[in-house]
Amino acid sequence: MTAFIIRITGIVLVAGSVMMVGNYIIFGYKKRIKELESLKKAMVMLKNEIAYSASTLEECFLNIAERCMDQQVAEFFNKAALKLSDTNTKSMKLIWEECICEEMHHMHLNDEDIAELKTLGMGLGYLDKKMQTDVIELYMSVTDNTLKNASDELSDKCRVTRVLSMACGAFICILLI
Repeated sequence: MTAFIIRITGIVLVAGSVMMVGNYIIFGYKKRIKELESLKKAMVMLKNEIAYSASTLEECFLNIAERCMDQQVAEFFNKAALKLSDTNTKSMKLIWEECICEEMHHMHLNDEDIAELKTLGMGLGYLDKKMQTDVIELYMSVTDNTLKNASDELSDKCRVTRVLSMACGAFICILLI
C-alpha cells in the first residue's frame, strides 16, 4: 500500500512539474513580446532624443533609462550610459555590444532580436543625426515585423507547448507505473 501511495505521489509531482515547465516556456514567449514592445518604445525615445535635443548620446541614454517602464531595458540603457562616461576610448559599437552581452541574457529575446540590436549599435554615435535616426527607424520597422510575427505565432506556440508538456508528463507517468 505504501508503494502505491509513493507512486501516486510521484506521478502527481511529475505531472505538476512538467505542466509548470510548460507554463514557464509559455511565459517566455509572452515576455519576449513585451520586451520587444519596450525596446521599440525606448527606440522611439532615443530617436526623439537624438533628433530634437542637443544632448550627448550618454545623456540620451540616461534620459531613456529614467523614463523607460521596463526595468531590464532601463538597466541596459543605464549601463550603456555609464560605459560611455568612462574615460576609455572605446567605440560606441563595442560599448553597445558589451552592454548587450551583459544585459540581454536576463531577457527572453532570441538570437535574431539580439543580432538586430547589435546592428543598431553600429549606426549610433558616429553618424550625423539624420543617419542615426534613420538607423533607429530601420530597427523599429524590423521590430514591428518581428512583433507582428511573434503575436501571430503566439497562440500556436502556446497550444503546442501545452500539448507537448502534457504528453511528456503522461509519458513519464506511464514509465513510473
